[in-house]
Amino acid sequence: IEGDDFGVHSLPFTSLGSGDFRAYETVILNVQSVNRQPVSEAASVTYKNSKYNFTLQLPAFWEGKYTVKSSVNALSGAEHFSFIDSANIAYGGEVFTLGVWSKQAWKESSPSMREVGRIWKIGERGDQVFSLSPPGDVQYNPEDEALTEEYTAMSSYIDVIRTSFKLQ
Repeated sequence: IEGDDFGVHSLPFTSLGSGDFRAYETVILNVQSVNRQPVSEAASVTYKNSKYNFTLQLPAFWEGKYTVKSSVNALSGAEHFSFIDSANIAYGGEVFTLGVWSKQAWKESSPSMREVGRIWKIGERGDQVFSLSPPGDVQYNPEDEALTEEYTAMSSYIDVIRTSFKLQ
């Protein structure tokens, strides 16, 4: 895609690929260059999960500002890793949750979860399905401008983070 007058409105374009894309729910456009000039990637830090052998690229400004809490859902057996804004922990602070499901639990649970909130399947390996979802309610103090600003900045990167998921 080339040009210099894109504006702020959606523009139609066509892209070709090989394979069967009918099973995909979403497509993410990754812009690597504009008018043949490379777009530099933002600095990031790598989160590595050794138990399930995956990585995520988190924005560099997250360093030292988040904690990860693990829990297991008693009904589904899915393990969840909640990425929490440390400054907002008193209000929940959850920016997103990465879930590790069995294929059967994912098949049974994902339709109802999609009805009540956003959840994305971000990977699959063997009998494991990996998902990412934002919280369903406010996780910061809206009366504190600094806490609101920090949480908003962190949560604005969810789409970038979910596309950085890599199985090792």
